Amino acid sequence: MPSGLGIMEFLACYASSLSVDAARFDKLVINVAFEISPPRLACKAPSRLYGLNHYKKALKVEGVRLVQSQEELLFWIHRYLDDSALDREGRRRLVQAQCWQTDGRAVERIARRILRAAGVITQAS
Repeated sequence: MPSGLGIMEFLACYASSLSVDAARFDKLVINVAFEISPPRLACKAPSRLYGLNHYKKALKVEGVRLVQSQEELLFWIHRYLDDSALDREGRRRLVQAQCWQTDGRAVERIARRILRAAGVITQAS
């Protein structure tokens, strides 16, 4: 039975690498750019992450919808549920810009590197 990213209709979250994961599954991505609960310190506000250079690059390809209010969040949820193709090309660009390989074998590559570094397998393996 499918689970997680495979069965959801969309992802709504603050700035997160999950946005790229959802885009990889061609799931609609909404990033929240307002504070649901204002933090005690501005430097702890989740929405500040959108100003970081690496996330600006992710937003530039238009694969993530950035919303500024609860009303806008609800609007885009309804729009996305009506038309899941919205921003599809942007999601494709986001994955292309952020992912080196999309073959589902990342864990295998990581394990192979660890085993090589530990001397368990050779470079040719």
